[in-house]
Amino acid sequence: MDYKLLKEKQHLITLLRLLAYVKKLKYTTKSLTSQFRRYRFPLRDFLNYNNLTPNYYQVKKLKTFFDLVKNNFVIESFSDKHYRMLVTIPEVSVHKSEQNILMVEIWIAEDLFDYLHPFLFSDVFQQKLTKHQFQVLFEIIKTYSSIHLRKEFNITQFLDNYPSVLSNQHKRQIQEYFIHYLKILHQEGKLQDKVLDLSSNKVLPITDLNSSHSQIAVFENIKVKFL
Repeated sequence: MDYKLLKEKQHLITLLRLLAYVKKLKYTTKSLTSQFRRYRFPLRDFLNYNNLTPNYYQVKKLKTFFDLVKNNFVIESFSDKHYRMLVTIPEVSVHKSEQNILMVEIWIAEDLFDYLHPFLFSDVFQQKLTKHQFQVLFEIIKTYSSIHLRKEFNITQFLDNYPSVLSNQHKRQIQEYFIHYLKILHQEGKLQDKVLDLSSNKVLPITDLNSSHSQIAVFENIKVKFL
């Protein structure tokens, strides 16, 4: 999966945090080539939502993110043949209000909320992520975004390719993070009850997963609505 313009993984996490924050706000809609939502909110409120101190550094960092997204922020090839190209945020501005408050006005594609819904967990994104949690979450998002219902996770290979040297304790911790976040997806109804242990080729309940399972396949739970 190739994320165009997402030169740093942090930009994707910031986008997910943004969606998790604005989904509870009031908005107006407008139809262009697809449906878009218009939001207005104080920049400081979004920083507070992420438990960040609204100081000069954090404000500058967040404004840099908004500068990125307003330049035709495009996520390309979310999956193999689906969601080939989506203009997610066609317009965004950061300006001072009459009360001298930095305000954000942003248009976000309606479809993006449905597509990334599995990752809008308030208990995940309202806490400050450790380096290892960040890497694990990004890998899960990348794998889950495949069009295929079967999602394979080779945790052993992930650890072998990790960008830094890991102690055995950190390796176990990372394995536990994988299991923890997959179980959250299951609790949210996004994954089926059964998983496949690729090492033994045995099917087991997802609730029985533990850090000893390093090569597994989980299955997306599709909910079909009949009109």
